[in-house]
Amino acid sequence: MPLVNFFRIDGHVTDHAEDLQTAEEHISVSKFDIVLLDIMLPDGDGRDFLKKIRKKNNNVPVIVMTAKTEISDKVDLLDIGADDYIIKPFDTGFAFEKFPGLEQILLLNIFYLLQDFQRLFLQDLLQSHLLILLY
Repeated sequence: MPLVNFFRIDGHVTDHAEDLQTAEEHISVSKFDIVLLDIMLPDGDGRDFLKKIRKKNNNVPVIVMTAKTEISDKVDLLDIGADDYIIKPFDTGFAFEKFPGLEQILLLNIFYLLQDFQRLFLQDLLQSHLLILLY
């Protein structure tokens, strides 16, 4: 998983969950500084996970990764508690194969967004604990 490896190599403690059940287990036993959340998961919708953690008054910053580009989708994500979102290529395998630098650009965009979050929410991004929920 390139995104997980990117953050681990950069020195971040990174937990990876490929489904909602695993993510719920992680969030019940660990405190995270940031959650990167994919919407389309094999066992459900990432929005449901976001609603659950917000209902529990968990204020961890959540960045949603989505292929949806409609304004209404973005507004809905922010309304249910996302702090920000990143539009990802719909077919990342094809896009990364066709444009080899695209994966690195996407990862750098996520990293720069996390740096912005650090200024707003975190004391030290280099010691952050991330949960990446990505299938």
